[in-house]
Amino acid sequence: MKTQMRALATNLGGHLVKTSGCHAKFAKAFRKLAADVDPLFGDLAALHEESQAADIELAQRCGEFAKILDKAAGFSDDLGALQPTQVSAVTGDAPPASLRMVPRSGQREISQFAALDKSGLADETIRKIVSVD
Repeated sequence: MKTQMRALATNLGGHLVKTSGCHAKFAKAFRKLAADVDPLFGDLAALHEESQAADIELAQRCGEFAKILDKAAGFSDDLGALQPTQVSAVTGDAPPASLRMVPRSGQREISQFAALDKSGLADETIRKIVSVD
């Protein structure tokens, strides 16, 4: 979703920059008409200048929004800001059934039934806990 939002902000900002250029051309043409033909064209030139300023301001805000989305996604110009963590996944209160532990050589037991595993009572205890009888 962040990628699509960033693409939208970037495309919108680019479009606004292009339209601000068009407004500048129209304002220049209407200023010339106001001087040569009728002062009423000066009002149209002023409206196009206002639209140009508004488009530039909105394009700058789109750029700021894209930067915010980059930071939210973990991208930054400051590579020192990226800090490694010991968290590799967040599964919630109960891990999904498809997730299983793969023990590594020399790894300590992390099961809550580790003490029972050594005595051979783990299977019986687990069966009591999960049975519906």
